[in-house]
Amino acid sequence: MTHPHDQFPYGLYEVPDYDSLCTRYAHEVPALAKYAPLPTHLPRRHPVLERLQGTFRVHDTLPPWWQSCVSELIRVCPCLRPLLCTLSREEFRQGTIEQRRWRAWRTTRCQHQPSGEEHPVPCWQHYGPGLYWMLDKVLPPSEQKRDWMDQFVNRGNKAMPAALDLVITADPAWWLNMSNGCGWYTCMGSGDDRDPRIIGNWYDTGVLLAAFVARGADCWTPESLIARTTVRLVEARLAGRDTRTRHEKQEPSAAEPGAAPVYRLALGRVYHNDMTAACNLLLHLAQLCEERRLAWGCIGDTNALHLAQNGLLGPIQVDETAVPVSGVSFWRPEDVETPYLDGEAFFREADEREQEGYRACPSLTVYPCCLPPSDKAVALAWVIESIEGTTDATDALCIPSRLHVEPATQPGQTIQPDVPDGLPTNGEGM
Repeated sequence: MTHPHDQFPYGLYEVPDYDSLCTRYAHEVPALAKYAPLPTHLPRRHPVLERLQGTFRVHDTLPPWWQSCVSELIRVCPCLRPLLCTLSREEFRQGTIEQRRWRAWRTTRCQHQPSGEEHPVPCWQHYGPGLYWMLDKVLPPSEQKRDWMDQFVNRGNKAMPAALDLVITADPAWWLNMSNGCGWYTCMGSGDDRDPRIIGNWYDTGVLLAAFVARGADCWTPESLIARTTVRLVEARLAGRDTRTRHEKQEPSAAEPGAAPVYRLALGRVYHNDMTAACNLLLHLAQLCEERRLAWGCIGDTNALHLAQNGLLGPIQVDETAVPVSGVSFWRPEDVETPYLDGEAFFREADEREQEGYRACPSLTVYPCCLPPSDKAVALAWVIESIEGTTDATDALCIPSRLHVEPATQPGQTIQPDVPDGLPTNGEGM
């Protein structure tokens, strides 16, 4: 299958490992492979998105809302401090305090008692070391408590691997497996029953897939995607109104002669069966946007927006007013359907054919978001070890990574890998 090059303003790239990918595609999804064969070349993403692609080595950690919950628990009962401030990821996942630590804590005197009056254990020790009972009995009734309890109950896999990969990619294999969820599924289907709209993502130059997988996992492995969302590039301006964030205001104004357009990255719905992974995935992406000095937000009517608005991603600032924006216009062959969109979003499509295809442009409602200033921000509960895969888009912004390493006592790490010539392949995902 060949396509006219002038329909792709950011150029085309040769699909890596084309023969092996075609073989895998035909074996795993024979019906779709026959209906929509893989082209030898596919369009590059917008330069801003090209620079975001890669495989980031991260760790499963406590969710971003946990620190606020712990602060409230300690406010109500200060004697819980030694238990909760040193809570491990494993204890949180298992839902119980490690027995050795629990037994040592039970011998301490309750700080609610007047000094000098011995009281060996707090009143709720009868419920044991279970975290659910601790949250339920200690936290005062509130809407926030209900959110925290819901997050905890649905925290996810107790045996979640500690070492994870955050994959941000436009690789066609990952789009084919965008519904290959660990305990979850979507309307895009799995196995040989996959929605043809998946193919439209190969041509949509304004969107990337972002997913958590176990370290080194192959996207073709059944149920390999722990949590998955999309990152879409949109214009950040709204006519007649200044909606810029602090990052956008540092860039040239669109009214200035020759000024480049200002963009925002819009996070879509997260598909998952693990609330902890879902929250951490969104927070990873938000931090990546901020350290690349890119404005970002959440698409309206998505669970990503709900999590941000309810403080479950940490102290994120979310605008109260939504901004109607346009995404990146792209061309698709006439036999390829437009991709599926989540939330308050739809495609505007041209009525006239354009060189054996059609042009489409997404329209979205986005709520601008931003993290608090870095000097005041709570330390993020994630670890970036290294980055694999970048691109050489010559017209892309050359922005080095300055992702901070946890724990906070360690110095920040600057990661600036060599930029190879060509689109990242994420070959291990093939």
